[in-house]
Amino acid sequence: MDSGLPLEPSASALIARLAGELGRDDFPTGDHAALRRMDPRAPGRSAIALHKLMVKTGVAEQGQRRWALVIHCLALARGRHKNGREAPRFRAGAVLQQINVSEQRLNQLLAADEEVLFDLLPALARRLDSNGAAIDWTELALLILQTASDKADNVRLAIAGAYARAAAGSLTKKESA
Repeated sequence: MDSGLPLEPSASALIARLAGELGRDDFPTGDHAALRRMDPRAPGRSAIALHKLMVKTGVAEQGQRRWALVIHCLALARGRHKNGREAPRFRAGAVLQQINVSEQRLNQLLAADEEVLFDLLPALARRLDSNGAAIDWTELALLILQTASDKADNVRLAIAGAYARAAAGSLTKKESA
């Protein structure tokens, strides 16, 4: 029943590895703090922690600034990542609806260009963390990793679709209660 888009296995696997490392109990506290404080637009001050994690998980240096944003967001969310292909309730749109992200905010996120995503995604990661919500970060990461491609439009459509399905499901539950 999952009508999700086909994801690039390499990006999905890398995000899962990154989240797994950041979620480990023995992940160095200092590195985690550095990645949470990092400015992904200029990650130089957190370069050691960033590069150690990138090397350990196999993230290439190509697109480093965008990957720095993904890593920063995963650090802010404390590595809470679930595979949405295994459990559709963890798909980005469904989780955003569950934590009451408004349609207006979702539209801002989906319409955002690369520079705006550098502001919106960390705020969203903080909100997810404050709600203790686990999410499939793959779709959100692909928004930044593929901002200028047709694939990014497919990701936007998938997020919007999952949000709408979750909203319709919550309306049905309220009406039957």
